[in-house]
Amino acid sequence: MKRLFSTILITLTSTFLLFANNNQEAITGADISEVVITGNREYIPSNELPAAITTIDRESIESRFESSLLTTVTEQVPGFFNTSRGVMGYGVSTGAAGGINIRGIGGTNSAQMLVLIDGHPQYAGLMGHPIADAYHSLGVEKIEVVRGPASVLYGSNAMGGVMNIITGNGTENGFSGSARAAYGSYGSLQSQAGVSYNNNRFSSNGGILYNRSNGHRENMDFEQIQGTLGIGYELTDHYSISVNANLADIESRNPGTVSAPIFNNQADISRGNISVSLDNRNSRSSGSLMLFHNFGNHKIADGNGENEAELSYVFRSEDALSGINLYETFSLFEDNHTTFGFDWFHVYGKGWFAHDDGTISSPWNKSLPAVEESSNEFAGYVNFNQRLFDRITFSAGLRFNHHSIVGSKWIPQSGITYDIDAHNNLKLMAGKGYRNPTMKDMFLFPPQNPDLKPEELVNYELGYSGIFADGKLKINANLFHIDAKNIILVQMIDGRKRNMNSGELKNSGMELAARYKIEKNISVSGNYSYLYMKYPVVAAPQHKLYADIDWSCGKFRAVSGMQYIAGLYTDTTQGAEKQENFLLWNARMVYQISDKTSIFVKGENLLNNKYEINAGYPMPGITVMSGVNLSF
Repeated sequence: MKRLFSTILITLTSTFLLFANNNQEAITGADISEVVITGNREYIPSNELPAAITTIDRESIESRFESSLLTTVTEQVPGFFNTSRGVMGYGVSTGAAGGINIRGIGGTNSAQMLVLIDGHPQYAGLMGHPIADAYHSLGVEKIEVVRGPASVLYGSNAMGGVMNIITGNGTENGFSGSARAAYGSYGSLQSQAGVSYNNNRFSSNGGILYNRSNGHRENMDFEQIQGTLGIGYELTDHYSISVNANLADIESRNPGTVSAPIFNNQADISRGNISVSLDNRNSRSSGSLMLFHNFGNHKIADGNGENEAELSYVFRSEDALSGINLYETFSLFEDNHTTFGFDWFHVYGKGWFAHDDGTISSPWNKSLPAVEESSNEFAGYVNFNQRLFDRITFSAGLRFNHHSIVGSKWIPQSGITYDIDAHNNLKLMAGKGYRNPTMKDMFLFPPQNPDLKPEELVNYELGYSGIFADGKLKINANLFHIDAKNIILVQMIDGRKRNMNSGELKNSGMELAARYKIEKNISVSGNYSYLYMKYPVVAAPQHKLYADIDWSCGKFRAVSGMQYIAGLYTDTTQGAEKQENFLLWNARMVYQISDKTSIFVKGENLLNNKYEINAGYPMPGITVMSGVNLSF
């Protein structure tokens, strides 16, 4: 497979370069570019970045009427998949923590893809993974997804990629706001409201959302309440300061598998974060200083089987991630962006069993006290980006990272982009990614192992983007190959389970995405990804295809989409492997009653297909929800 991938890579490269040599059209504009920030920490045209980046704009987010962002991202981003478990909410038990998989990296709650909100890391201490339910659409302006390692800029957890959720305060002075409420199948309620106020240099926004559902199975109810607040002030024409806060409380129940149901398995999760950023933007430099603190609290009752006594204890944990992000991008030469950065992280976690008699004990040995651990991490990095001859951009980056437990590591990355003409762009990239083991991996539960090393991978990639038909058709294509080692797996050592750096990954694949605007009021889009895994993992489909049509007529708009998933492993246990293939039809319709009011209805799995994403957890059949949107 590796030889085949290399042959394809060489063939495509030669073809594109031959075309480029025969095409003398001057570069006259930025037709093939879209300004993004996540790929370089600086606003820069995407055609000058070697990484594969997918952007999802506000219109696409709002047109789906989804509270959770991951549903939209799974549809719109090739190679991206998440472990949604039900009608609403992901939960945190049995590996169903809204795990994200990209290109076969990730799968459950291993946090091999970093999630940011306005550049603020969202993972926390003990578990190391963010909570997928907290990624909401309220106030979101854009999502940028970097497919492939971004560890040079973002460190651990970015070995598979980065998803940056970018919020906005609006642009006009005065008050503005919006609200949405929807109700549907299984007693599901989605509601959210947000308001913003801007006055010259001052900006602010706040919002609250409340979601609940009875779930499509018994003992699967879900409830979430979440609030957000953002304040910004332009100190001068070149400096601004902002404060952002987010607090979520999520309660969910895990019914267990169909064949082995669980009772009294409840989770009460609180997560919050606050950040303060001082940003600067000058003629030849820009950057940011961010101080942030994430905190979490878990209360989980593991539950009991049908004929088992209810457990006399619950699992409790407290964790936190505090940090400093400092970077500055300079224009050292013409058409140059050179970024120097420094990161510092402090991770803290405490986990224990709280017993009915008031005593506490270790999660892995009831004769020992609670597990309490912390670590420190600091890193320095440089990323160099230089435009040459109006067509070529060379990029190179290097990161030095030191972790107080697992030691030091150097992370390099390099790439080149070539504008064939104003409408076609070619990219080549090679880079490393890594993930430090979490507190849970090293200390919390059997099979914990304090001697773990970081997971590592190397990614090779070829990308192409093009615009055709006078700008109506946009196409993106990528080929990649990933070699990963030291992947943490559970092994039997001396008769007991133990986390070991025994796994490896060899993944190759391709990704395609296209959008065609047929007329002003009708467009079609789609994406496809193929993934070959020598060593299969769960939640990583071999084939993933999505296509939709977006049509509007006057005050009416309809979006209909089909998603096909094939070769999805739900269980990789040797001798008991399970794969799923399924087709989903989702549709949304909205009617604009007035400038300020619209009503909508949406349906999911309208073909009523039976399928699983997590082994033993059947997904719901047809679900329908309707609601109203208000703006003021």
